[in-house]
Amino acid sequence: MEISIKKGKIFEQICDVLIFYMFQGSEHSNDFISTVLKEEKFKGKLCQTVFVRTDGRMSAKRVLVVGLGKEKEFDLQSLRRASAVAFLSANKTQSFVLVTDDGRILRHAQQGIERGEIGARATIFTRDLVNTPAQDMRPINLVESAKSVAKGKGEIRVRVFDQTQLEKMGAGGILGIAKGSDDPPFLVHLTYCPKKKSKKKIAIVGKGITFDSGGLSLKPAASMFTMKIDMAGAADVLGLFSVIDEIVPVVEVHGIFAAVEHMPSGCAVRPGDILRAMNGKTMEILNTDAEGRVILADSLLYAVKQKPDMIIDLATLTGACVVALGDEISGVMSNDPKLANRVLVAAAGAGEKMWELPLEKNYKQFLKSDVADLKNIGGKYGDVISAGLFLEEFVNKTPWAHLDIAGPCFAERDLDEYTKKGATGHGVRTLIEFLRGF
Repeated sequence: MEISIKKGKIFEQICDVLIFYMFQGSEHSNDFISTVLKEEKFKGKLCQTVFVRTDGRMSAKRVLVVGLGKEKEFDLQSLRRASAVAFLSANKTQSFVLVTDDGRILRHAQQGIERGEIGARATIFTRDLVNTPAQDMRPINLVESAKSVAKGKGEIRVRVFDQTQLEKMGAGGILGIAKGSDDPPFLVHLTYCPKKKSKKKIAIVGKGITFDSGGLSLKPAASMFTMKIDMAGAADVLGLFSVIDEIVPVVEVHGIFAAVEHMPSGCAVRPGDILRAMNGKTMEILNTDAEGRVILADSLLYAVKQKPDMIIDLATLTGACVVALGDEISGVMSNDPKLANRVLVAAAGAGEKMWELPLEKNYKQFLKSDVADLKNIGGKYGDVISAGLFLEEFVNKTPWAHLDIAGPCFAERDLDEYTKKGATGHGVRTLIEFLRGF
């Protein structure tokens, strides 16, 4: 789809479909269009549409009028929804031309189109990865995706650590969760270096469980139907890096994820087993289905070794977050209020719903183990916070924000006009906006 903008008179444009928007209650200046809208009882309600055949009265063959709703309630989300309706209504059109008679906005509008196109491609890239069946998205496939993203881009380097190297690194969390699978685990490290050397480093860490059976704490069958999505955090990292050379951030960016399949077998980690993370801290595994935080422990520790100024992790971590916030909102937890605010501002600008949750220190007591440094599950309630507190144990004092994307990373139904059933790519646009803020 080609989208462009130019200066000109809107009704003089020669095209198959001319699209324009109207607020609820407003009148159109063109008598012919106005008459048709009245006949069709078009009120301008949000996402209401009317197709008008011009029959030679205008240069365009057809006009698509799209409602924007009440002007006082209009926001970016309204525009996104209305634009999605416009695209779906005119989806056989190969190009869209936006017209303005004010040349002053031309440059800014073109920049907006370019930014939107980059975000769309990154989102589609992420969606495709998450939608891929687990049989075709094993740990090695995530590795190959990372190599493909880096190929031919001089600004991006990629390092891959295999099982032998992970053993030397002492990554007991990653290795322990991977033991039940026939597919070996990997740790992937992508690095973007701006042309002008930067003093700032940002690490983006993703959860990369390519399929989550729950391990020996086996999930119910119905709960496994969509468990190909458990690598959505890693997919966000890859989606970001697929366009990072076009965003051209002025900071050094490290993209890190462990690629692991979580399966039950005679070799799988057992409830009661103790795993040792990369820093020597021990983790008592009481529920093998709380595996994401265990592989993230090593992933975060590896990120800390890169000495970043801040860390953001994205993970389909807890069902508890979905219970708390529903399936359209991510939970944000952070040890740094300024970083949390920057993430939330970026999310708002990207049109992705996120809400900050507290890292209640008093809940740390529920992670205490009689036989290890930590248990991998907390108390009966507040598991989304317990999971965040668990992760905080592995970031030292580095400013860090955790995004639990378990709900919005995959839509079980059509959510709105532009978020359809399936993988959503939620998180990647927030990362793009976040990096543009430097």
